[in-house]
Amino acid sequence: MLLFALLPLRALADDVVVFGDSWAEGSADELEDALHDHGRLSVDPRGVGGTTAEYWADSSPSTLPDAVSANPDARWVWLSIGGNDLFQHYYAGNGAQNAADYDTHLRLMLDGLFAVHPDIKVVSFGYDFVNFEQSEECILTAWTYFGTSITTGTVNQYFLDQIGGTLAAVDADYPNFTYVDSVWGTLQAAGDVPGAPNVLLPSPSKYMSDCIHPTSEGYSLIHEAFVEDYWGLPEPGATIDGPTDVCVGDPATFTGTTPDAQVRTWTLDGVAAGSDPTLAFTALADVTVGLRADSGAWTAEDSVELHVWAIPAPTITGPAEVEVGAAATYRVESVAGETLVWTAPGATVIDDAGDTLVVRWDDRGDYLVRVEVGTPGDCAGAAELAIVAAAVGDTGDTGEAAETGDSSDTGGSDPGCGCGGGGVSGSGLAWTAALVGLARRRRR
Repeated sequence: MLLFALLPLRALADDVVVFGDSWAEGSADELEDALHDHGRLSVDPRGVGGTTAEYWADSSPSTLPDAVSANPDARWVWLSIGGNDLFQHYYAGNGAQNAADYDTHLRLMLDGLFAVHPDIKVVSFGYDFVNFEQSEECILTAWTYFGTSITTGTVNQYFLDQIGGTLAAVDADYPNFTYVDSVWGTLQAAGDVPGAPNVLLPSPSKYMSDCIHPTSEGYSLIHEAFVEDYWGLPEPGATIDGPTDVCVGDPATFTGTTPDAQVRTWTLDGVAAGSDPTLAFTALADVTVGLRADSGAWTAEDSVELHVWAIPAPTITGPAEVEVGAAATYRVESVAGETLVWTAPGATVIDDAGDTLVVRWDDRGDYLVRVEVGTPGDCAGAAELAIVAAAVGDTGDTGEAAETGDSSDTGGSDPGCGCGGGGVSGSGLAWTAALVGLARRRRR
């Protein structure tokens, strides 16, 4: 209960939530002072000394998401956690398991946070080197945790490998988590320690309040370096160049421009997709191609909505045999976004809007109806339909004999009677009746 009593419960609107262990609890003011040089960002201190990643992940998993929820304007979390995990593992004689356990618990913390606040950014620099050499008490403390054969170089390497290494691995897997690895050795550099960061040497005693924690001046030096390497970087840009439409089976290549970016990431529907992707699809699809540019605390994003089109394969429906002077209607099936161009040489076009063509042929003959279908992305297909235009009663001969009513059999028959050989054929009667009908309509 003491842990919760130490956490502020007020509703705030700060930019940075400070969360974690004693380094977070003890240096929130120094971080805020350093941030004031970069836009006067404000800080909400939520650190609790002595806590571990295991504790926050297993015993109090909602505390970090709740801390961000209490700050509706928060964009970042500075997370300081892992040092106590390391000390406790070695104290229990289980140091070899520390890195794996720390990795597990840190990821659980982040998963719980991002499930509630997917857009929040988390940043961590680990720590700076400790100093177990500055007093007899510190030497005894080191022996208590690590055994009497421990050296400064070994402790520093534990921190670099098990904490820094874990943070780097998590950084690689979480787009909104950043490990700033440039803080190690900051106090050594300020104290003119040769070769800083020098893993064989401790941080200078003048910047340490005890074996593990810096003084206020030490924290200020650390946070100035931290802020400069995270919030102090220029904001990047992100612009995608690539198609918005492509045909099934055709390649779609995207390139990106990301000025001032330290890291850039391509995504397809939110899933990482490597660098400058060239895509090809075997089926219809709608895909969001995204590009993200990161530079420390700052992010720029661009996206393109890509539609994959089927290559049109139209089929014309409508009569292949038509009556001269009568309207004929032809159609194709189409989808939204397609363009259709109808052609019917020799015909009078009555309507050619969209997927429907209405035409009339005024002369007998053989004709062609054609439709060309296109889509964005230059996918194209075409179809044709052969047409025979004939006068009423034609037997299918569109030449001179049919025009005059002649039969193909000219053996003594009366021209125009529709007779053949001396008998009256059914087709001739129908032809004669049709002519009579036409004459009657004309007289009206």
